[in-house]
Amino acid sequence: MTKILIVKSISKNTAIYLINAALIGLMGFVLIPFLTNNLPPDQYGKIEIYSVFVALLSGLLLVGGPTIVSGEYFKSRKKSLSLIGNHLMIIIVLVILGCIINSFLPYTYFYSLPKNVIYLLIITAGFLSINTMNSTIYVLRARPISHGIFNIAFHLLALALSIFLISYYTHNWCGRIYGIFIANVIFGLISIQVLVKMGVQIGISKKSFGFIIRYGVPFLFIHLNGWINEVIDKLMISEIIGIGDTGIYAVGYKFGMITMLVGVAIGRSVTPLIYENLSLNTKKGDKNLVQIILFAAGILFVLSIFVITIGPLLIKRLTHVSYHS
Repeated sequence: MTKILIVKSISKNTAIYLINAALIGLMGFVLIPFLTNNLPPDQYGKIEIYSVFVALLSGLLLVGGPTIVSGEYFKSRKKSLSLIGNHLMIIIVLVILGCIINSFLPYTYFYSLPKNVIYLLIITAGFLSINTMNSTIYVLRARPISHGIFNIAFHLLALALSIFLISYYTHNWCGRIYGIFIANVIFGLISIQVLVKMGVQIGISKKSFGFIIRYGVPFLFIHLNGWINEVIDKLMISEIIGIGDTGIYAVGYKFGMITMLVGVAIGRSVTPLIYENLSLNTKKGDKNLVQIILFAAGILFVLSIFVITIGPLLIKRLTHVSYHS
């Protein structure tokens, strides 16, 4: 793989992923003015806490699935398909187990979330995990357009449902929760169908299950550590100050996360190239890796500076005055 081919491949795929990320980000910015103008900060805070725990649970349910499958995909397609099938079965079993455990727990509210919403949280996390596995396969197969269509359609549905339900049905934060839940269920079922058509068989095989336990369990601690570093501030604000301040903080946090859109887009574009060259296990492959990472880092640096510059200007223009503090 020559340097010119590396640059062309990364540039093309990064551009596509950036367009996808920009469209998804735009939908998020359409939603922020709507939510901040229709919901007080305490209700926005509940939505954020819900999203925080969906992210935690979905990562735990995956048991390192995307990374494990990525590492095996270019070595053995048959083994990677078997791993995906085992991961799907693990997700389904753990979601059912989680709902059963929730039914026996004595609490009425969990971080301002009522007990019945926790069921939606667990199921949403399960289907989000399945969607993540499907998106990972699109990335590994270097199909950024398919990946974009899938994820843009998902976020568009969640956006439309949230606006409709808040405006005409719930008139409160639950409309956003229901919108996220329904969108994840619909696209989760689509993901299962896509993966099955690829040859994935949902079930447990002793060999693949043992591989997942051996290499996947450490990822649980990595995910938990990353989750704690990312959300401990929101939980501390909720406990020490109040859920309303969490809502205000969460809106500002989302603007800070704009730069992550760039990083995710570049990461997705280089993922198949990185794993492909790692599987070569040669000096040429190692040299390609250096070129890939340096070029990707350069793009990320330039675009991040641009996004950081315009971020503060967007905050005052897109949010309700009650959130400006």
